[in-house]
Amino acid sequence: MCMIVAGLVRKLRRDSALIHGSFAIEQEECRRAAFFLSFIRIARYINAFLVNIIGNATKKNENSPWLGGHDLNRNR
Repeated sequence: MCMIVAGLVRKLRRDSALIHGSFAIEQEECRRAAFFLSFIRIARYINAFLVNIIGNATKKNENSPWLGGHDLNRNR
């Protein structure tokens, strides 16, 4: 449902931009959004990397690591 609404909004904005001659502004917004999404992807990879490092560093003698291991409900 969200994809349909997003597609309709994008088409309306594009049509409006073409009529009023402000298509370059929309391209700048798209570039900014793409940069933001790329930043979020990179941040997620860094987060996963740090969680793995912390988990491996705090796991001692087959005990569960500081972040709880794979079963988070077991350590509640």
